[in-house]
This record gives sequence, structure tokens and C-alpha cells, in this order.
Amino acid sequence: AQDLFGERVRKRERGAPDRPVLGTRETVSIAGDGVNVEVLCAIDPSHERTVFSPELIRELRRAGGAEVQDLEEKRYLVKLVLKGKKIQTVIEEGSSPYDDARAVIGRRDLMGFLIDPGKQRGETRTVVTVKEDLRAIDRAIAQVDRVLLVLKFVRPKNLLTERQKLERDRTYNPVFEYGELPEGLRESERRLASIMLDDSPLGVLFEKKRRELLTRISLLRARGNAMRFMEASFALYGSPSAALLSHAHSSLASRLACDLPAAEGKSLAAEEAAQVFSEALARYGMHEWQVQVRPRVVSDCAIGRKRVYLRQGARFSEARLHALIAHEIETHALTQENGERQPFRLLQTGCANYLDTQEGLAIFSQNRVLSLYHEKRYDAASNVLAVAFALTHSFADTRAYLEEILGYAPDRALTKTIQYKRGMNDTHEPGCFTKDLVYFRGFRAIEHFAQGGGDLKRLYVGKIAIEDLELVEKIPGILPPLILPEHLTKT
Repeated sequence: AQDLFGERVRKRERGAPDRPVLGTRETVSIAGDGVNVEVLCAIDPSHERTVFSPELIRELRRAGGAEVQDLEEKRYLVKLVLKGKKIQTVIEEGSSPYDDARAVIGRRDLMGFLIDPGKQRGETRTVVTVKEDLRAIDRAIAQVDRVLLVLKFVRPKNLLTERQKLERDRTYNPVFEYGELPEGLRESERRLASIMLDDSPLGVLFEKKRRELLTRISLLRARGNAMRFMEASFALYGSPSAALLSHAHSSLASRLACDLPAAEGKSLAAEEAAQVFSEALARYGMHEWQVQVRPRVVSDCAIGRKRVYLRQGARFSEARLHALIAHEIETHALTQENGERQPFRLLQTGCANYLDTQEGLAIFSQNRVLSLYHEKRYDAASNVLAVAFALTHSFADTRAYLEEILGYAPDRALTKTIQYKRGMNDTHEPGCFTKDLVYFRGFRAIEHFAQGGGDLKRLYVGKIAIEDLELVEKIPGILPPLILPEHLTKT
């Protein structure tokens, strides 16, 4: 220790900068894909090369912190920071002779350091931390996402009065009016445009979400203009492709057996149905959730922010009610709850394109409780044909098409046509809000996933897109789903 002190004094006298002093144990930081991995290392110049344990190397490779240089020789390229000094080095895989450290920093990487054998550090476990810039981006994107609620801002503010007119006149084409757009829309757009992202799994997911939010802004700004709104809807939700239409026609052609009436059971008013929903929420321990009956709900049932909304005046058969619980509670509510546990808000608010997977999973789940002959099993396919028709027809014509060709009951045909035409002003014009395509397109993707041996439990980790599943599972600190639907816990 005296020699060490004397050398430092002599270097200062010569005007040379101090060399960092290391103890026998030091924590190094290793850069990965959007993460920093902190590892306690033994400092031992008797080793020529730096050595990491096989277990540590596996962890680093999963985090993108170790690149293979020579697989046969078990050598890897690593970038680490030791006492503030950045080092790019080749490390070897091997066992550590020290019980308290899974890595040994060897002589080759200790150039420029002084070692004080009397300097000790306490025991530290390996810690994976996310780079703060990605956490800041997660917060910023979540804030913008909460503001840009598409369904809220495409819901006509004069819906109640226009619906009353529609109930009296089947040939009426409503003129919808909309409220003000959210404040700070331009600032949100500026913030999104300024975000810079890396190519880590999180970076890729954030970039997809950033682009989707910018498209959402374009959609909201186009409200009232049929052509611009339709183009923005295509960009956000897609259009009915020839292949999708073909599959939808095939699905509907297979429902000949549905001429047999399904046992619908007792019909319940919205207030009675609310009690059944509340019991389902309690069964899963989601006591913070509430069920509310409201007049200004476009769909008969909607969900969001720990609320289940039922449209006042809507009626629910027992079969439909059980299907809605499977759809809304056992899919949307459960994935929201699981997403809230994750280290990033992205999985709670929803990754880009998550709706296909969410709605596809919901359709897959609801079909389990519906009879083989129930017409609701074919709603997703009907949506595709209805959207395609609405794109080139007026409100009144679309409403008639749903009743006369697709066989919808009058009240339901009216509700669905409102969904297709929201976002427009003069609904005499052709055009459509194409969001309802996600149900059938997503259902087909879920079927393909399940038939290929995919584990549906993995999709309950949060609100994710099935194509991003592998990226999501590489996120540091990601947790397995806490709550699963009962039918998946029995298998």
C-alpha cells in the first residue's frame, strides 16, 4: 500500500494523471441491447485473459451484451466499463476460481489501472438495468398514447340525437359532428418526431409504436373528410384485401348448419348484465374494475381503463353474455392487468398493431363458449364484407345490406353501421372506418399460431402483437402473465 501511495505521489509530481485504483473486487457495466448489465468481477492480473462463466455468458448473449468471435475457442467480444474506462475486449468462457464472482478481469484488460489489494467491495449480484433514455421514451410514448384515444375522438358528439332520427327513418343518412381534438396535438407530434431509437428489442418496439401514433394523429385530423379519413384508416387498420375477402366468404359459406337456431337463453337488460360482468371480474380478483351502464356508448359493450361500459337500452342473451365475458374480461381485461405488472408501460397501453392479436385472441376465446351453430361465430367474417361494402356505399345502403344480405337484426345493424361510419361527417358519402377488419384478420393469425403449436399463455403477457412476441420476451425484466383465463390454467 505504501508503494502504491508513493507511486501516485511521484506521478502527480511529474504531472501525469492518476491511474484508477482497483480493489480485488469491482463491478463492471456491460452494454447490451438497450440494457446495462452490472457484474461483480474479481480483479486478478495472474490471469492473462478475462474469463466469464458459461452462465454469465448465456445471460449476456440474451441481453445482446456478448458477440461470438470464435465459437470453438469459446471466445466472445464484449464492451465493458471498468472504473469509468471503456474497454472493448475478447473474453474467454471458463470457470471462476472465486465463489463470489462469476467473472475474472485478467492482465490484458488491466493496463492503465493500479491495484490495491487492501481495497475491498461488498458482495453484489448481477443486475440488469435498462438504459434511462429508453425508460424516458417509454414514459413519453405512454403519455401521448393516453391522449390519442381514437374511439373517444371519432365518437360523434351528436350521436344520441342522430340515433333517434335513425330509429324513426331507415333511409336517413346521419350528419355526424365531432368535439375538439385533444390539446397539445402539435406538441405531441413534435415530441414523437424528435424521438431517436436504437436497434435493441425495445428500440424496435418503440419505433413501431412511434410511427403508429403519428398515423393516429393523421386519422384524427382527417375526421369529417371522407376520403382523407378513409386513407388514414387504411394506414392504421388496413383495407379488405382480396385474400381476406376470399377467406371471409369461405367462412360464411360454411355456416349453412347455422340455419338451426341456437339456444339463446334468457334475454337480460344492460343493468342485469352488469351484475354478471361484475361477478366475472370478482372471480378473477379484479376488484378495482367497475361495470357502468351509459347511454353514449357506440357498441353494446366496450372496455377501457378498468371499466366495462354497457350501452343503456341494449339487451343481452345468455349465450351472448358468456361470449362477451370471454371476449372482454378473459382477454382484454386480463391482458391489461398483466401488462400493468410489466417494467414498461408499452405492454399496458399496447404495442403497435396489438389490436389484431388482442381481438383475434378474444374471438378465439369467445368461440370456445359458443355453440357450433351460433351466428356470432361468424361476426368477424361478416365484418370484412360489411367494411368492404361501406367503403363504396352510404350509411342507409350499408344498414340495409347488413339486415338484408348479412342477416343482422335491425337494432344490431344500426349499431354496426354507426361503427363503420364514425369519423365521417356526411354519411351519405361512401367511406368507412376500417377498424373492424382486425377481428377476422387477427382470429386467423391466432388460429395459425395455435395450430403451429404456439402457447397461447405467452400472448397474455400484455397488449402485444403476435409478430413481436420474440422481441417482447427479450425485454429485460419481463414477467410471465400473472392472471390467465380459466380454460388455459386447466391445460
